[in-house]
Amino acid sequence: IYDLNTQRRDMARLDNQHRMFLRLFDNRYIHVPLDFDKSGIAILESGAGTGLWLLELSTLIPSSTELIGIDIVDKLFPARETLPSNVTFQITSILDLPNEWANKFTFVHQRFLGAALRSPEWVTAINNMYRVLEPGGWVQLLEPTLSINSGAAGNVFKALLQRIRQINGNMTGMMPTTHEALKRLVEEAGFEDVSVTLYEPPVGKWAGDIGIQQRDILIQVMRGMKGLVLKNEGFGVVSGEEGYERFVDEWVREVDEGKLKPHSNFAMICARKPIGEKA
Repeated sequence: IYDLNTQRRDMARLDNQHRMFLRLFDNRYIHVPLDFDKSGIAILESGAGTGLWLLELSTLIPSSTELIGIDIVDKLFPARETLPSNVTFQITSILDLPNEWANKFTFVHQRFLGAALRSPEWVTAINNMYRVLEPGGWVQLLEPTLSINSGAAGNVFKALLQRIRQINGNMTGMMPTTHEALKRLVEEAGFEDVSVTLYEPPVGKWAGDIGIQQRDILIQVMRGMKGLVLKNEGFGVVSGEEGYERFVDEWVREVDEGKLKPHSNFAMICARKPIGEKA
C-alpha cells in the first residue's frame, strides 16, 4: 500500500538524489547547447517524479519556455496551484506519447528509468523521444551502473544486483543498465552527435558530504530490493532477514571506512536528432 509515509520517503529520496547530482554536475541542469533566445522552446521531462528538476530549471530560463513533466502516476507531482504558468505535469508514459507531440520539443530529459523499462520498452521509449523532438533537438539520459568496489560486502551487493538483473531479465526482458547498451539503442534510433560522459561520485563518510549523500541513496536502493532478495532465499548470497541486515551494516562500515576509496558509476548520454529529420 502506497501510504503517506511511503510517499514522503520517496519524495525525500528523489529530492536528495536530485541535489546530489546537481552538486556533482556543478549546478548544470542541461548539458547540451540550447539557444533560449529562440522562440517556441519546449522541454519535456520523462519520469518527472516530484518535479523538482523541472521547477528549478523554470527559474533559470525564460518564462516563455514551455515545460512539461510526465510520469505514470501523479502522487509525487507538486500541487497544480503552485506551478508557474509555463509548467505543467500530467500522467503520461514515455511509451505512449501523444501523436500531436511529434516534432514539438527542443529538449527531452530522463534519468533513472533503467529498472522501470523492459528491453523492448527501452526501444519504444527512445524512438518516442526521437519522434517528439524537433529536428536538431536534444535528448539527455542519465543511468547508473551501480558497480561499487568497497570490499567483501561490496561484492555481495554486486552479486545481489546481478541476480536481480538476471531474474528481471528472465521475467520481463529488462535491459541491463550499461551505458554501452543504451548508447547503441540511441544510435539505432537515428540520433547523431551521441556522447557518453561517465561520472564516479565517491561513496561513504570518508568522502565528506557528497559521499554521505551517495551512501544514503544506495542504502535506500538496498532497502528497496530487500523484499525481492528474501523472497528468492537470498539468491544463495545472504541468509534470511538478519543476514541481509548484517550485509547492509557491513557495507555501510566498508564504504564509510573507505579503505578502497569506493565510487559509484553513472553515465550521461546526450544525443541530437538530425537537423533535417522530421518524426
